[in-house]
Amino acid sequence: PWSQVWRVINHNGHANILKGNTFIRPGVDQLHATLAEVLGTDVPALLASRPDYGLYLFEDAGDGDVSTEEILSTYGKAQAIFAENSPALKMVPLVRAVDVLDHFALLIADQDPNAVTNVFRSFNTEALDNLRRNLDKHGRILRDIAERVDAFTPTVNHCDLIPNNALHRQDGSVCIYDWDDAIRSAPGWSLTPSFSGCVRVYAALRETSLYRNSADRNKDRKRMEIYMAGLTQNNAYAPRDLLQIVPAAAIFGALREATTLTPYDLSIGSNGDGRIERIAKMLSQRIPQVFRAALLISSADSRGRPLPPRALPVADMADTDVDPAEVAKQFREAGAVHLKGCFPRALIEEAAAEFAAGQERHQKEIEAGAA
Repeated sequence: PWSQVWRVINHNGHANILKGNTFIRPGVDQLHATLAEVLGTDVPALLASRPDYGLYLFEDAGDGDVSTEEILSTYGKAQAIFAENSPALKMVPLVRAVDVLDHFALLIADQDPNAVTNVFRSFNTEALDNLRRNLDKHGRILRDIAERVDAFTPTVNHCDLIPNNALHRQDGSVCIYDWDDAIRSAPGWSLTPSFSGCVRVYAALRETSLYRNSADRNKDRKRMEIYMAGLTQNNAYAPRDLLQIVPAAAIFGALREATTLTPYDLSIGSNGDGRIERIAKMLSQRIPQVFRAALLISSADSRGRPLPPRALPVADMADTDVDPAEVAKQFREAGAVHLKGCFPRALIEEAAAEFAAGQERHQKEIEAGAA
């Protein structure tokens, strides 16, 4: 109901991918052009477009059967590149986690007058009542987490990161398609399909003891390690910061799976019969996880699962061999640097003595009523 995709053959016998969107989305052509300019062959080249008709012609990169691990590796690297490219990021629509949370609240209360589809109407009464009770009880925690996500250094998020949206090029590299729903926010929004929800995103990063199945634990840890390796390349993000923000952003990625459906009539199309029920069944397993994930994140310290201590690198500025570029690199990696030897000891002692004398004078003025 949101788009149709065809593989078409041009006059030279070459295959291309033609996509037609149900709704006209201003700026999608510029978005795809920017993605191709910044990410190169990791995304398909946009060959032609008619934005006024919602039509976009892309190169056909190759064959499918791309694994989740391959997608996460390419995707993490792409996010690291975008995190350091502010001009390119401005071409990606900004989405705020607090707005997604507010929209979710409207939908489960059935109070969105503009919703063509509200998938929560297909939830059974007990499941919907549980969502409402949990939101009433834990809404403040979710809002606090949303505000942290919105304050974090943003990057591009795909928001439909599944194997069907990737192809192998002839050289074996991965090309990720279908960036129409891409948003600008903290990394983590697109991970729920790869981890069957947001709780396992948290567990894979911070609390593997939550797993009941060792096979799931090992698979998720491998996937997360691959993703994080790409995301931290070139020191785009500090690993410690990502331990906190990636599971937080995954919560709102899960919620957005429901909120973005509202403009579409899910009953139309060749697979329309029963589509709403199928989506509702999937979301009824994922959406309740947002409350558990939020509670796990908010209670991690009290449960003895704090973030690892921030070990600050030390730079002795009195050492004439210190390379400022290396210090800057350390700052990007760790988020802070302990600088030593920036001022001569005599200057520090002189400043301390002057400060103490000033305090003494001020105290006397107070006592004399002349302050």
